[in-house]
Amino acid sequence: MANTDAASILDVCAYHRHDFDLVLIRSRPHENQVVRESIEKPFTTTPTVKLGALDILPNELLNIILRNLDLLSYFWFRHVNRRSRLLASELQEYKVVVRHGIEGFGGMLRTRLATHFTFEDMYRALIDETCSFYKNFGGFLYLPTAARCCFACIENALELRAISMSALSKLTKVSAKRLGLHTEYTLRTVPGI
Repeated sequence: MANTDAASILDVCAYHRHDFDLVLIRSRPHENQVVRESIEKPFTTTPTVKLGALDILPNELLNIILRNLDLLSYFWFRHVNRRSRLLASELQEYKVVVRHGIEGFGGMLRTRLATHFTFEDMYRALIDETCSFYKNFGGFLYLPTAARCCFACIENALELRAISMSALSKLTKVSAKRLGLHTEYTLRTVPGI
């Protein structure tokens, strides 16, 4: 009897919302674990090459520079050499986002929004548990603005509505190519179900 009760509780707690699959970017946890471990820490070997002209700057200034790099530039900087990887791995915001917000970081990279946000933006969204609009618990990250949202907002908030470039082109009677020249940025959709 106790086993069936425990199994029932587990089934309820582990319920997978299939409607989320239509609107969320998700990856497989076992794949994320490998990625997270590879980007979380610097290499164990000591850096032998310096950062060139950047080495004359004190670490405080380097940290200010790193905090102002967008996600993609930060990631590229981290790949320059072991010294840059060590320096970039020490930033508190980076550590927290890579440790606890890897899904959001991966989503930013996959949708090509990583050039518009910093690790500080991601960090702020990660540590604030409330929805940016209704002050409910915000269990989701709305990628185009890097804002915490509740599922009701993602489904219903007018501020979060998105439109495809082709639909906008039809509505405005302006070519999608021309519209692309005048938009600040566009979200690349990620294939799903």
